[in-house]
Amino acid sequence: MYGLQRGYCSPHWPASEPDSDVREEAEQRYEALHAMRIRYQTYVADRKPVLAAPKYDSWRTLVIPPFLHEMHGAQLASHAKPWAFLSVMGRPLLGTNFDRDYWYPIRDGAKERNSGPRYARWARPEMPAVPEMAGEDIYRLRHWAKGKLDEAGDIPRVAVEARMGHELPGVEGTYSEVTVAMEERIVEYLQGVWEKEVVGAGLWTPPFPMSLPDDLVNAAAPLVSGLPVLEYE
Repeated sequence: MYGLQRGYCSPHWPASEPDSDVREEAEQRYEALHAMRIRYQTYVADRKPVLAAPKYDSWRTLVIPPFLHEMHGAQLASHAKPWAFLSVMGRPLLGTNFDRDYWYPIRDGAKERNSGPRYARWARPEMPAVPEMAGEDIYRLRHWAKGKLDEAGDIPRVAVEARMGHELPGVEGTYSEVTVAMEERIVEYLQGVWEKEVVGAGLWTPPFPMSLPDDLVNAAAPLVSGLPVLEYE
């Protein structure tokens, strides 16, 4: 999440993919689907922010349902920075205390927060707690995501594990592959979960998007950050 750059989000990708081979293949495969690319994470090395490969070199493409594609488009339209997600004050998330300032209020609920005109974007609506996540680390969302896909019952294991960035062991892993039909089923299922279990159930959703400090900038937003890439030997 910290390292997701604008150019790898579904409103721009795969047309913005710098690798011509990857771009050509993806444009053909995802012509009728929305997809994003997991390409980099970012962290501090030698006291400087850098881009690095995702965990276990798990580069991959994720198809995403229409509701999430629309959310990403609105989010990117709310600011003009290269990162998909910024702090509430419009800075890179890498410099934040994410658990304290973001995850705990989301998980445990938070009171409405008002502020004066100078810090208008510090304001937020009241947020209800999520009882099912009480005391849980944000990593549990990843576990929940896999469980939700397994719940469908008709999404092949290879597609679920590939989405998580895992490789199947043994002969199964050697001879299995994720097909477009499998990815279409993932999109269909996740869209249905959103419409039935969130919208249909009347669950609270935040006002979206909440404009960030540079939302009125008219210049074209950069697609990538320009940070150096940390290479491993």
